[in-house]
Amino acid sequence: MGMKRGIFSFIVRHRRAVILFYLAVIVLCAYISGSVKVDSDLSHYLPKDSDSTVDLHIMEEAFDAQIPNAQFMVRDLSVKEASDLKEKIGEVEGVINVSWLSDLNIMNAPVSVLPKSLAEQYYRDGNALFTITFDNEYSMDTMNEIRALTEKESWFSGNFVNSKVAQATARREVYFTVGLVVIFAAFLLFLILTSFAEVAALIACLMSAVVINAGTNIIFGTISTMTNISSSVLQMGVCVDYSIFLMHRYDYYRRDADPETAMIRAMDVSLLSVASSSVTTMIGFAALIFMRYRIGMDMGVVMAKGVAVSLITSFTMLPCVILMLDRLIQKHKHRPVGERADGFARISMAARYPVMAVFAAAAVISLLSIGKNLFYYGTAHIYKDNNIVVTDRAEIESVFGRENQMVLLVPAGRTGAEAKMIKQLKDTDQLKSITSYTELFGPLLPEKMIPEYYRKLLRSESYSRIILNYELDEESEETFGVIEEIKRTAEDFFPGESHLIGNSVSVHDLKKVISADNIRINLITGSAIFMVLILTLRSLLLPVILTLCIEGSAWITMASFIPEGKPIFYIGYLVVTSILLGCTVDYAILVTSRYRELKAASDRDAVRNSVSLSASSVITSALILTSGGVGLWLLSTNQLVAQLGVMLGRGTVTAAAVVLFALPGFLSVYDRIRYRRN
Repeated sequence: MGMKRGIFSFIVRHRRAVILFYLAVIVLCAYISGSVKVDSDLSHYLPKDSDSTVDLHIMEEAFDAQIPNAQFMVRDLSVKEASDLKEKIGEVEGVINVSWLSDLNIMNAPVSVLPKSLAEQYYRDGNALFTITFDNEYSMDTMNEIRALTEKESWFSGNFVNSKVAQATARREVYFTVGLVVIFAAFLLFLILTSFAEVAALIACLMSAVVINAGTNIIFGTISTMTNISSSVLQMGVCVDYSIFLMHRYDYYRRDADPETAMIRAMDVSLLSVASSSVTTMIGFAALIFMRYRIGMDMGVVMAKGVAVSLITSFTMLPCVILMLDRLIQKHKHRPVGERADGFARISMAARYPVMAVFAAAAVISLLSIGKNLFYYGTAHIYKDNNIVVTDRAEIESVFGRENQMVLLVPAGRTGAEAKMIKQLKDTDQLKSITSYTELFGPLLPEKMIPEYYRKLLRSESYSRIILNYELDEESEETFGVIEEIKRTAEDFFPGESHLIGNSVSVHDLKKVISADNIRINLITGSAIFMVLILTLRSLLLPVILTLCIEGSAWITMASFIPEGKPIFYIGYLVVTSILLGCTVDYAILVTSRYRELKAASDRDAVRNSVSLSASSVITSALILTSGGVGLWLLSTNQLVAQLGVMLGRGTVTAAAVVLFALPGFLSVYDRIRYRRN
């Protein structure tokens, strides 16, 4: 105890130095945060031993030439204009290669005499479709340069486009969403705190923690788009409780003591509750690390680090800022709204038993029903309908049809088996085209007449590369069926020697990987939080009650999507479940801690008074976290992140309602069992 108070006293006495230290750290982190790379391709986070990852590595080792990663359609071009434009596109910096019909028309024959199946892959009704391989290190500016080469209408699609649009919009969306949450949080905090200066101190502390967390992400080099957009908002919503709890304690002790003494006492009394709350939150995020799908590790590590940073700033930076502003705080005090929510507590107590029964029934029904949810496993549907990625792709598909590209590697030199396999693959109705060495040039064409690009693209010393284009959605049961058929066919001709690569193939693997993650993550999170609650509350029954309340809230939240009949993103479902378990347990800890304190003071109405004293903090924290979810939903062009926001907002409201209405019923039952009156 003495050592702890000694540390707090040191921080308080040297508050100017502490603040100067944080200012230097904040400036440094704000500067280096711009150097953190953002990866929008979630397939990169598949396990290293998954079939897709292994096969992709094999292809990258065998071939120098990259697979084309974009399509560019231009309307109202003649064949001559298209050929000229193709040459200009190839000169743009950042373009590794561009191919068009002219590359395959070796004899310069008129388009009208070329095989229709070949010509229509590149030219239809005056619309030219160029296939481009971009260097992934370049930005959207490269695409803008290409657009500027023609005055005709043009559209882009492909993996390069998806990635660069996501990267370009991510940072802007983070700023807008955080700004929205800050404004809303400031308004709510002004109502429950005693001075606008306290609000300024708390917001400054929250934002500082967000900036420090963003800057220290440089140690990872690259983070996912999902983590980049959501982590700042989640960190603010999750960690605001720590600062509110400390400030409430400071206000209480400041009535009878000088500022330094009041702050040291507030820090001393708050540390255990806040630390236990933050540990449970960190466990919720850290559990994501155990997902085989490495997006969990990406988000889990970043968010657990963010919680730790927020905890540290709450007990180092915030006390110093409050003391620096103490005169301003005392001068401009106002009565906070809901300091004691007695009216709310009366409603809660009157409804506690019916709500408890309804909650218990709803939790059981939800747990049994969650499996009926429809899911997306990949990123094919992550963009909203008005996003340029979707609108451009729709324009290209309206002319040339849908195109789902997969790449099949088979051993080189076995042209007979390869030809037979290709013949069998052609029997698939959804197949649009096959690009392979034997299909394009046949066995008789002299090699010197074959363009070097195609020689490098389709042949290596070890493998023949076959590019398959299907008219299929990126993610559907039909697509997965075709993938299985391709694998079976390749296995028949090249047992154990073929490799299949593509976005849909990655999604197919992803479905298997993250479905297995679900049970593991829920067990780890629930068990770990339960153990922390046992150590914190030194009880067995209370941790059981709290864990069931929070788990039940998550079950109800996820089951609430079933009646809508719309698929939800499975990765969002996994992440939000862990977030809800780790974050909203804070509300339950706050109410229960108040109850135990009051009970220790022989308060006969401990349950009611615990709700009265906690309701304001719980509601404020829940509204801030919910506003973060709403901000993600409204402002993010990424459907996955937007849906994560919906889940987060819905889950937070559900958890807060359960804690404020159902938990008092459970505590009342516990109270009767534990403290029987004679």
